[in-house]
Amino acid sequence: MNEIHKLAYFHGKVIIGEKNKVGAYTVIGTPAEHKNYYINDIEGKVIIGNNNIIRELITINASYSDEATTIGNNCFITAHSHIGHDCHVGDDVVLAKTTLGGHTKVHSFAFVGLNSATHQFTTIGAFSLVGGGSFVTKDIPPFLIYIDKKGCYKINRIGLERAGIAEVKIGSVYRYYITQDIDDLDKDLQIFVEDFKRESKRPNAKIGIEE
Repeated sequence: MNEIHKLAYFHGKVIIGEKNKVGAYTVIGTPAEHKNYYINDIEGKVIIGNNNIIRELITINASYSDEATTIGNNCFITAHSHIGHDCHVGDDVVLAKTTLGGHTKVHSFAFVGLNSATHQFTTIGAFSLVGGGSFVTKDIPPFLIYIDKKGCYKINRIGLERAGIAEVKIGSVYRYYITQDIDDLDKDLQIFVEDFKRESKRPNAKIGIEE
């Protein structure tokens, strides 16, 4: 059973799973913030998985396409976040007062820091961390920490550890970013790089690992 505050508002086609918590004044499924919507009147939809915490004053727009705006499972979305049309948020993602431009993809286990925003069509890789106050205009590969002034400057070791990734596998992430050879990355982690490369549409952020 979901816990949906009586002051939350669902509009249009919204499909929601189980054990979600939705806070007051959150609005889900309203039309895409796309000026052509008012010309073409496309009826989009939102699909939300299970066990998500979606706090207060959040807006999640419906898609402006035949696909859906999607949120996976076990995500934590803090107050005042905005998820634009056609965004895809994976599993175990944290969005902290974040604004996602349309068509942004946030892969599983990513953490987007307080007051950050993304340009449309941006892809944020799995297990990555976006530092607070960042404006992301380029794609962020998996496993990395990004801040505006430095780009991707560090492996997100703490995030990997918190996700239960073994030390030997974390070591393989360091090797991969030195050699850029996928075979140096643990086989269980290779899928996250493959998914990122398949979905990335914008140039990658600058990478300069400091450790």
